[in-house]
Amino acid sequence: MTEGGRSLEMARRRVALALSMAALAAALAAAAWVHNARTKHRTAHREEPDLPVLHSAPPFELIDSDNREFSGESLADSVWVIGFFSARCEESCVVMNANVSKAAAEFSGTSGLQFVSVSIDPDNDTPEILKAYAARFSADTRMWHFLTGPAETIHLLAAKGFKLGRLDDPTEHSSRLVLVDRTGHIRGYYDGIDPSQMQRLIKDIRSLLAARG
Repeated sequence: MTEGGRSLEMARRRVALALSMAALAAALAAAAWVHNARTKHRTAHREEPDLPVLHSAPPFELIDSDNREFSGESLADSVWVIGFFSARCEESCVVMNANVSKAAAEFSGTSGLQFVSVSIDPDNDTPEILKAYAARFSADTRMWHFLTGPAETIHLLAAKGFKLGRLDDPTEHSSRLVLVDRTGHIRGYYDGIDPSQMQRLIKDIRSLLAARG
């Protein structure tokens, strides 16, 4: 092979090597882009659960089973579940609160989660009655709060604030539970006496808890 031929062959090899290196670099860049896109998708999924933002939970000030003031502000930065009941109701309320007890047990020891049960029968449900009622369900009242207060305040809170029950018949309370996220947004309603709905509630609680940070 002449000197000119050898030079041409070497030039061709250099071009082929350069093309190979460029193709490898492009493949690595594409793989990195796919990895980053998947990571961002997983992170976005953790940070924003597939739950609608329905409306904001209202502020409230009530009294707990230890006869202490309880403010809705104390729930800030927590995921929480709220429901309304009567201690004299021995049917749907008992089933609902038994289900809440199971859900609370499912998350025993979990920080950043609270359960709230508000009496719609405050004339009967004094703090002392609520304390005995909480004991009936072996409730840890550091995590599951039983509240009472002025009847008008509670009925407005249920009907207007959380869209549960009726103002014209406050005793006809709802058995639905309301899930609220850390920013105070209502994310779902669940039938507290339906086992399948309770399983969905537990799943959605886990989703909101995992979304932290």
